[in-house]
Amino acid sequence: PQLEGTVTLSRTRRLIGLLGREPVAGSACSLAGWGIRGHGGLSAKLQELEVTVLDARMCNNSRFWDGGIAPTMICFQGRTKGSAPSKVRSWGEEGTK
Repeated sequence: PQLEGTVTLSRTRRLIGLLGREPVAGSACSLAGWGIRGHGGLSAKLQELEVTVLDARMCNNSRFWDGGIAPTMICFQGRTKGSAPSKVRSWGEEGTK
């Protein structure tokens, strides 16, 4: 999804800074987006998730992603007990929508 118009910045609407580099394994991060939900389809609302970054080599083993983590992706796990490792494209990947 994309915004349907412009956003006027205010006390409650402001820009946030990006890290500018890939986070290291073990880092605590917050992710936000309209990603695909468990039931399929995109969320109608912006979602936020607290995660811990995982080592890409560990994620690429056959137990998890079996080589499916590209150099332009970050592997993470939700901080909620029982969360499975997931992946997201890094902000630097060309052509990411």
